[in-house]
Amino acid sequence: MEAISIEHRFSRNLANEFSQIFFETWAALDENFNAEDFHGVDWPGMRDRYAEHLPYVRTRDDLRRLVNDMLGELNASHTGFSSFGKEEETFYSARTAETGIVFSDDSPLTVERIITKSHPDLTEKAIRPGDKLLSVNGRPVDPTINRNRFFYFADMPEELVLEFSRNGDEFEVVTRPHSHHHISALLYDEWIAENRRYEPPDLSG
Repeated sequence: MEAISIEHRFSRNLANEFSQIFFETWAALDENFNAEDFHGVDWPGMRDRYAEHLPYVRTRDDLRRLVNDMLGELNASHTGFSSFGKEEETFYSARTAETGIVFSDDSPLTVERIITKSHPDLTEKAIRPGDKLLSVNGRPVDPTINRNRFFYFADMPEELVLEFSRNGDEFEVVTRPHSHHHISALLYDEWIAENRRYEPPDLSG
């Protein structure tokens, strides 16, 4: 016997789907709510009131907000609505490569300092305060564009080739990107170390 491959395409009308979900949710509460008087709420009236907003529901998040607002009219604890759909899945994603370099607020391409124990801090060719970033992985940086855009990757590279200028000389540094969580941990370690070094002023005199 040979397997038969069948393929079928169809279109989903999300507006109709959202409307059906809305009314089925209302009906489920209408039949099963634990208080016959609906806590004094005109439940059919709530259905009609909130249904007026259905033509303006464009996303599943809009639907979640609308239905939960309607359920909130009941003043009932542990009552909520959630719905998930394939259309919400992210098709493309990207991440920012954290470097361990802190740039100046006044001059966004100029190095202010290096985070302790980050990859650049452990690199043989040290990056120094005052160095100016020229390119990232061969892509020249544009001072008129947000710097983070040049560290934004769909597929995180294993290495970052950073080109800098210092006193008229240009040089490259090869380093590895950090995750956001790792950088946060290193900054926290710096904060702890700074607190340990802190000596309160002597107020005895």
